[in-house]
Amino acid sequence: MITITTLEEVSLGELVEVFNKSFEKYFVPVSLSLKQLEEKIKSENIDLAMSVGVFKSNKLVGFVLLGVRTFGTKKVFYNAATGVILEERGQGLTARMYQFILPILRQNNFTEGFLEVISQNTIAIKIYQKIGFTFSRELFCYKGIPKNISTETHNVLQSTHFDWKQFEAFWDFRPTWQNASESLEIQKEMLQLYVCKEKNLLIGYGITDPKGNRLKQLAVNKDYRNKGIGRAILNKMANNNPIVIINVDANDKNFNNYLDKIGLSCFVTQHEMLIRL
Repeated sequence: MITITTLEEVSLGELVEVFNKSFEKYFVPVSLSLKQLEEKIKSENIDLAMSVGVFKSNKLVGFVLLGVRTFGTKKVFYNAATGVILEERGQGLTARMYQFILPILRQNNFTEGFLEVISQNTIAIKIYQKIGFTFSRELFCYKGIPKNISTETHNVLQSTHFDWKQFEAFWDFRPTWQNASESLEIQKEMLQLYVCKEKNLLIGYGITDPKGNRLKQLAVNKDYRNKGIGRAILNKMANNNPIVIINVDANDKNFNNYLDKIGLSCFVTQHEMLIRL
């Protein structure tokens, strides 16, 4: 017997077990520890009372984890992860979970939602399109060791002062949910911030998660670009180790060309998809 309900009564131990089973043969295999799942729930504002599980004989076999945020008067949700264990696929369970939760989201005045899906995952893309999601932008994911091809030197220092308003003034595109300022503010004690200043003026910054050397944000003041500042920050953060950069907006041609130039390679392409309620 199949039942669908929200996840607030499900233990995180059961949830992480089903999460890992669902992603063990994924395009990019994912496995989380219980602590990592707890951190994901916290940093991405995942609300288990707004998330959905599908149960077979009272055993969890699939889920949709939804992060929720309010921007001014606008309530937005984010599909932080969707998974169904291999044995239960092909039964339309993802669509059924969305059929359950979308009316609840509308009743709670949510106006739109986002997700990211690997471009190769055509089955999932078709499911999301039938639910009502449409493509909003293409995203590239990079990895590699950045080459130091700049002859200029810049003073890059670690800092603990996360000045989000100043940082966002440097942006050319909006980061996806996991890399958004709201997510990073929650987990900033686990992150490393590097800043570059000239005469006490902030001219560039980078934020990295040292676990896995994952770059979260990198931006340079528009008036100080093409002077090696970004490379100096990246080199300081990477320290000759591989770094990973997730979800760079494909429309930002300059940044993507820059990442190619310094020796990073795109290993995954994703689609960001949007649904309006």
